[in-house]
Amino acid sequence: MRLVPAIIPGLHRCVVALAESGINLIVDHVLQEKEWLEECVEIWDGLDVLFVGVECPLEIAEQREKERDDRNIGTARYQYERVHAHGLYDVKVDTSTLTVDECVTRITELVEKKPARTAFREIRNRLSAERLTR
Repeated sequence: MRLVPAIIPGLHRCVVALAESGINLIVDHVLQEKEWLEECVEIWDGLDVLFVGVECPLEIAEQREKERDDRNIGTARYQYERVHAHGLYDVKVDTSTLTVDECVTRITELVEKKPARTAFREIRNRLSAERLTR
C-alpha cells in the first residue's frame, strides 16, 4: 500500500477533530482522487469549508516540479486535470500571475466575506444528485 493513499482518510478525520475543537484551519490538499473529494464532502458536512483553487498553467507546474529536487517527475501532469475536475471554487488564485501576497489577499477577503453559498456545498449537492440517479 502506498503511503499517501493510506493516510488520506486519517487526514480527513483529523481536520474534523481540529475544526470541531474550535481551531480554524487551512488545509493544503491535492484532491487528485474523486473518492477523496467525496469523503471530504461527506465527513466535513456541517463545517464551514471554503474551497480555494490554486492554479497555474501545466507548463509552469511541470517546470516547478523539475526545479524542486523533492518531486516525482510526472506528478504535476497526473494531477493537473484530476484536481480541478469538479470545476467549482469559492475563489481561484493563479500562482503564475499573482504574487503570494495577492493570493493571500484574495483568500482573506473571501474568509472575511463568509459567503452563505459555497462551492463545497454545491459539490455536496451535485454528488448527492449523482447518487440518486445511479
